[in-house]
Amino acid sequence: MDHHGRIAASTGLSAYHEKGRVQLPALDNGIENLFICAAIVAGTAAFAWLVVRPLVAWLAFN
Repeated sequence: MDHHGRIAASTGLSAYHEKGRVQLPALDNGIENLFICAAIVAGTAAFAWLVVRPLVAWLAFN
């Protein structure tokens, strides 16, 4: 998991903890987890596009 994914996960967890001891409905948990997963996937994809792709291209031509 890359930097963006960790930020997204920690943001989701801190938002959950701020609600205190209030129990969230299962549906809300599912939606929140879905958004966290989507943010992690998007962060990983952005990281791969910005870092891995140029690195592979550079290695291929050198």
